[in-house]
Amino acid sequence: MTQAEAASLAPPATSPPDDERPDWSSVTETIRCPLCAYELRGLVEPRCPECGFAFHWPDLLDPTRRKHPYLFEHHPRSNVWSFFRTMLGNFGPVRFWSSLKPSQPSRPGRLVLYWLIASLLLPVGYAGFFVYTAVRHAKEHEAYRARYATWVTQNLGQFTDAGVIASIQAAGGPRAWVDVEIPPTRSPRYLLYFYHSKFEQHVYPNGEPGQHLEVFLVLIAWPWLTLATLLIFQASMRRAKVRMLHVLRCTLHCCDAALWLGVMAMLAVPWAMAELDLGRYIGFRDAAAAAPLFALVMAWRLSAAYRHYLRFDHPMATAAASQSL
Repeated sequence: MTQAEAASLAPPATSPPDDERPDWSSVTETIRCPLCAYELRGLVEPRCPECGFAFHWPDLLDPTRRKHPYLFEHHPRSNVWSFFRTMLGNFGPVRFWSSLKPSQPSRPGRLVLYWLIASLLLPVGYAGFFVYTAVRHAKEHEAYRARYATWVTQNLGQFTDAGVIASIQAAGGPRAWVDVEIPPTRSPRYLLYFYHSKFEQHVYPNGEPGQHLEVFLVLIAWPWLTLATLLIFQASMRRAKVRMLHVLRCTLHCCDAALWLGVMAMLAVPWAMAELDLGRYIGFRDAAAAAPLFALVMAWRLSAAYRHYLRFDHPMATAAASQSL
């Protein structure tokens, strides 16, 4: 761990030593509470009188502490490194939210960009899995084409469908016709054929979202549904004067696990559908089965954010309520 990361994990002071008391005569900028934006000039105790938020004076007065050591929002010159470092940090939500302070300003544009890229990792990974599976299936596909072409050649005289016979003749013979109907692996049409035969039933069968697409759509909507649900706590937030930007930060960072959470759902949901026979009891089967998994993970991560970042009372109850409504 770097010195910057170790410093960011320091707990807030409740009664600072004399040498941490601010010399307001030397402070020229406006110092505000990071949670509610109340002006703190003239105060000695590191606690906001408006919302009760406790902090370290150096976190507000020292410009070097306003930048998180690896957060994607704060490192536009190191996008790739900061993105994966932030995602890795979020695997330990308690440690992550203890290192991030409301005094470290949020940049909404980069915050939404971070969540968007993290969410797009799932379809990108899915496309990679599709190509990998198609390549692995290539040898078996060519063997099937050879068997089918041999069968058509041997049984051509027994065909009674005039349309099929005409299409075989127009193609230039049985093998050329097989190339049209079942494209060879060297043809760009092979990937499209492979998608229709192997993947379409899971993605978009019969013009309706399949189980994998349902899981992805639910996962994309989850942070915004959670944010909307948290509005029921608007009254308590108004009393504490907590700005919604902090709630958005908590929600989007807690929902950055689209890749591994989506993979878990895509593996677990079809199994649950088949083994537990859930399809006869619920509608929108795959989305409904994936929702409890998302809710459990989100409640765990969100409770850490509310406890260590926003420092709300009853963070677990708040997080659980936001996922159950």
